[in-house]
Amino acid sequence: MKRLETDIADTRAQIANYQKRVENTPKREQELLSLRRDYQNIQTTYDSLLERKLEAEIAVNMERKQKGEQFRIVDPAKLPQKPIKPDMRKLFIMIVGAGLAIGGGIIFLLEFVDNSFKRPEDIEEDLSLPVLCTIPRIINQRAKRMIRLEHISAAVFGFISLVLFAGFTFLTQLGVESTLGLLK
Repeated sequence: MKRLETDIADTRAQIANYQKRVENTPKREQELLSLRRDYQNIQTTYDSLLERKLEAEIAVNMERKQKGEQFRIVDPAKLPQKPIKPDMRKLFIMIVGAGLAIGGGIIFLLEFVDNSFKRPEDIEEDLSLPVLCTIPRIINQRAKRMIRLEHISAAVFGFISLVLFAGFTFLTQLGVESTLGLLK
């Protein structure tokens, strides 16, 4: 009985030991990750220093080989007349295309979401019922003013859009330097 009790106590001690190890696993994993990260940082620093040392040795060797040689400029560097990037014409075409695509997408989305009937034929097609009569829309003075205001505002904003589009087209065709000159 005593031997079995000691075996049970030993087994429980081993279980407790293994449970402690299992509980400490995340800590050990964190320590391992920290050590790996530190090792990687030190390795990167070492590699960088080694590369600098090699560059310095190469520079010293070149100085020894070229004692007294002097360099002179054969062709001086020239500044470009116009920038290479951004290509304003391509950028302008892409922006106009994107604007048209977004506008068309919004119009399509608004028409797709609007599920109201616009004509009597739509009712007949959708419901398969004949339309006996339609009631015309009654437009009072306030509604007429609102419609007129909508038309005027659409015309004004359309004109403003056209003027801005023409202005940006003109500035794009001038180029970056000329545009900056005009802005100054």
